Amino acid sequence: MSSCNSGMRPIGLTIKIPRIDKWGMEVKGEIMIIHECISCGKISINRILSQDDEKEIMKVFRYGIKLDDEKKKKLKNQNVKVLEENDREEVEKQIFGLKDTSKPNFFQTTKL
Repeated sequence: MSSCNSGMRPIGLTIKIPRIDKWGMEVKGEIMIIHECISCGKISINRILSQDDEKEIMKVFRYGIKLDDEKKKKLKNQNVKVLEENDREEVEKQIFGLKDTSKPNFFQTTKL
């Protein structure tokens, strides 16, 4: 909820800026959900939880791609980058897991 106590709706996905952890290792950016207050328009960025539905997250991703330029500009002015179609591979990797088709999986290498 925003300070006006209205509900929030998901409008797109963004990615947390990669950083260096305390051991000097690079931490990859995390996919986050952009929410907007339905009343006052306040923007909130929230983590994706393990119980969130992957199909619904992908719907939010597609919705974000279709946001109008004015809304994207408003978000950019708040340092929020809406993920676009060219980010799809990274979104799918983080939401569904790494899909490396060059390596055979367990079921392709094991005779049952």
